[in-house]
Amino acid sequence: MSHAFNAVKAEEEHLLCRSYSRYPLAIARGKGARLWDVDGKEYVDLLAGIAVAGLGHCNDEICETLERQCRKLWHVSNLFYQQEQLDLARLLLSTSHHGKAFFCNSGAEANEACIKLARR
Repeated sequence: MSHAFNAVKAEEEHLLCRSYSRYPLAIARGKGARLWDVDGKEYVDLLAGIAVAGLGHCNDEICETLERQCRKLWHVSNLFYQQEQLDLARLLLSTSHHGKAFFCNSGAEANEACIKLARR
């Protein structure tokens, strides 16, 4: 292992509680489906993340869209009305046979809603 990798690993062990094993890889940056480690070695990212959509890294269109949106509004609770949520609901409903959308705050809440809707 390189000095750069060992430095990142040592700092992580000092600062974070270990909840699961890690691969012996310290990622420094990404672009599209490519990742580079702290030593500059290139990889193809076939993992993307846990419970996420694999959209690639640093996609120009996604970055520009996110920047534009975060300068307007980033996160708003479901306790408030918001036009963007209505726009998304309209888009989702246009691709399904359902009459209404349900937005929730977590995967656990989504699973609970599925069970309740199935029972209904």
